[in-house]
Amino acid sequence: LALLLVSKAMTVFISSIVRARGQLYWLVKINALFVFIFETVLGWFTVVILNLGLFGAWGVMGLDESFKTLVHSHKLKKSTVKRHL
Repeated sequence: LALLLVSKAMTVFISSIVRARGQLYWLVKINALFVFIFETVLGWFTVVILNLGLFGAWGVMGLDESFKTLVHSHKLKKSTVKRHL
C-alpha cells in the first residue's frame, strides 16, 4: 500500500507542473480517460471477475497512477510554456 503513495505523489507533482504550463484541458481529458479505463473497467474486472477483492483494487490504483505518471512525464517533456501577457 505504501508503494501506491509513491506513484500517487509523482503523479501529483508532475501533473502540477503540466498544469502550471497551461495544459489543463489536456490534463483533464487524460485523467478522465484513465479513471474510466483503469478505475472503472479494470477495477471491476479484477474485483468481480478475477475475485481479487481489495488487493485487485489496490493493484489497479497503482497501475493507474503509474501510467498517468508516465503519460504526464511524456507530455511535460514535449510541452512548452504558454505565456499570457
